[in-house]
Amino acid sequence: MAGATRKTSQRPVKVVIDSGADIPPDIAAGLDITIIPLLVHIGGKTYQDGVDISGQAFYEELEATRSVTTTSLPSLDALTQAYRRLTGDGYDVVSIHISSKLSGTFNAALMASTADGVPPEAVAVVDSRSLSMAHGWVAIRAAEAAREGKSLDEVEEIANRASSRVGLFGALDTLEYVVRSGRLGKLPGTVGNMLNIKPILTVRPGGDAAIIERLRSSEKALARIVELTAEQQPLERLAILHGANEKGADLLLSMLQPLNPPQPVVTGHIGAVLGTHLGPGAVGVCFLRAE
Repeated sequence: MAGATRKTSQRPVKVVIDSGADIPPDIAAGLDITIIPLLVHIGGKTYQDGVDISGQAFYEELEATRSVTTTSLPSLDALTQAYRRLTGDGYDVVSIHISSKLSGTFNAALMASTADGVPPEAVAVVDSRSLSMAHGWVAIRAAEAAREGKSLDEVEEIANRASSRVGLFGALDTLEYVVRSGRLGKLPGTVGNMLNIKPILTVRPGGDAAIIERLRSSEKALARIVELTAEQQPLERLAILHGANEKGADLLLSMLQPLNPPQPVVTGHIGAVLGTHLGPGAVGVCFLRAE
């Protein structure tokens, strides 16, 4: 984060995120959130997540290609240019990123915030300690506070508080893509020969991903997600995301209705970065608990 000796600033604040937040484009645009794309390498090609390839197109290519799909960080230059542009235009910046336990993007953002031409007192870097729309809810709360005229320190504090209130539960259709991506070691509780189960993924408070349960059918996995979500109430925000599995997302939404979920429930695709590791068919919830 920016230094503790930061002077009080009266400059307006803008929020920067990486594409791992999976915020639907219309919501990001409405809050003027700057998205730095992560990179996806598939079938010998490199794509900017959310820029060169859509969610639907990504999953179609993921299933069609037999090559190993990988992801990588945005360039330091992309982050640095965003910070220079926004601070040069008179803004302070709160830059919020995917869990540092799961990606090096947070550390790259820290490095970019001290690059030449970036005033370090004008940029705060926040670890969401989560991913997908759980990360997204942190950024949305921060952007809403910025729109209300909150200061850099205030927006940073709101983002940090929100990061302690977000969570997710996702049902994977298979462990195949986790194994293929080489991230098995980052998901405690997985066993390589259990590819026919329907595991449930979460992110723990410290930012580590884990498979917490294994079920024998998609229906049972979704029912368990509903039970786990009910334990998190009261909720302030809720999103349902899926990997080319609209049917599963619709079913999960209907199963959640008895909980009277906060409205509107945001729906969308799991982006290419997380989708690379989870594969098609995944579906889950990302929530922000009430304060």
